[in-house]
Amino acid sequence: MLAVSSCPANRGTGAVDARLLRPQERRSHDGEPIANMFVSSRGGAVRRLIGSVHRHVIAMRRDPQMRFGQPTEGIAEGPAMMRCATDPDINFYQFQPFRIELPVAGKLASWICDVVYVTRDGSVHIREIKRSSADFAKSDYQAKLQAVKLTLSRLGWQFSPWTLDQIKGSGERQVNVANIYFDRAAHIDDLMPRFEELATETAETTYGELIRALDPVNTCRARAAVHRLIMKGRVWADRRRRRA
Repeated sequence: MLAVSSCPANRGTGAVDARLLRPQERRSHDGEPIANMFVSSRGGAVRRLIGSVHRHVIAMRRDPQMRFGQPTEGIAEGPAMMRCATDPDINFYQFQPFRIELPVAGKLASWICDVVYVTRDGSVHIREIKRSSADFAKSDYQAKLQAVKLTLSRLGWQFSPWTLDQIKGSGERQVNVANIYFDRAAHIDDLMPRFEELATETAETTYGELIRALDPVNTCRARAAVHRLIMKGRVWADRRRRRA
C-alpha cells in the first residue's frame, strides 16, 4: 500500500490526507501503508528552490513542452533534464515530483525522486541521478534504494540509477542534444501546414530532406523548426548520429 499526500507547491512536507489501498496487497492484520508519498498540491516539483537540508539554490529550468518548471541540482541533473526534453520517445517528465517516507532497516527514511518520465508505451520510469557509480557505493544508501525500488515496483514503475556518463552518452549525442535544446522555443506555427502535408505524404525521410522540404531558402530556420518538432514528439531522430 502507498499513501499519497498533497502538500504545498515546491515543499517537501505535508500531512497525509489520502490513502490508496490495493485489496490484494492489504494485510488483514495491518492496514498501515508500506510508504507515504508526498506530492505538490498544484503539481510540478515537490522540493523548494532552497532545500531545507542542502540549503543551496536549485536551478529552475523551463521546457515549453512541459507545464511546470524543472528544478535541478548537481552537475548531472541539468544534462538529464536536457536529455529528457529532447527525447521524442518521452511523452512526459518531471524532476523532483514526489517524496517518499518508508521504513529501512527499522528506521523511517525519506527519499526524493530525482526524475520520473513516461515513455510512448506508457511505461513509468523513476531514475536516481548521481555523478558516478561510486556515489551509489554506501551500503546504507543501497539499502534505501532497494527499499524504494521494491515499493515503486508494486505500482508497476521501473526504478534504476542514472550516472552522468550514461546521461551524456557519446560526443555526437551531446552535440545533438545541445543543439535541439537550444531551439526549444523556435517559432514553427507558419511551418506547421507544410509539415502536416509532408507527414501525410511519407512517414520516413532524412534529417536534411526534412529541413529542405520545410524551407529550402532559410535552412537555419528550418533546422530550428525540426529541433522544436523533435521536442514536441512529432519527429523522431537518432540523436547518436551526426546531423548535417
